[in-house]
Amino acid sequence: MTDDITATVPSFLGLIVTIFLGDDAVTLSTLDSPTAETSLLVTVATPRGGPACEVVLYAGHRGAFLELAADSRAVFGDAGQVIVDGHLPPPTNRLYPTNSLRIAELSQINQALGVLIAEGHLLSAARTVLQHRADDRGVTLAAAARQTLTRLG
Repeated sequence: MTDDITATVPSFLGLIVTIFLGDDAVTLSTLDSPTAETSLLVTVATPRGGPACEVVLYAGHRGAFLELAADSRAVFGDAGQVIVDGHLPPPTNRLYPTNSLRIAELSQINQALGVLIAEGHLLSAARTVLQHRADDRGVTLAAAARQTLTRLG
């Protein structure tokens, strides 16, 4: 994907993709440079209207995404949102937003849910049990998942 974007936008620096999975978000990034001069956000919504995926592209030359933005608006229409230069400069906290989970954390949560299911909980109840453990201990959901998995080890 990045090769295709670089062919279209030679000053392309990288991208940040955030995928929303229910209450969780997973963020992936190829962006190494905080010196972008332009950005392009494309949000693709679910049929119910909530965002399913956000992609922010970054480039080193102003105006680099204007044609791509126009094409994206034509493709996504009302089903997506396209914003040019709304994410500048690319702050380091945007690489890992505070409300997102890294893949390793999401994996730990899913493994802990599997443990709770093996202990006899239904999936929805397992999620609630894990969230209660996190709330009771004053830790994140990922930390509660790690504690659940450590208990097995």
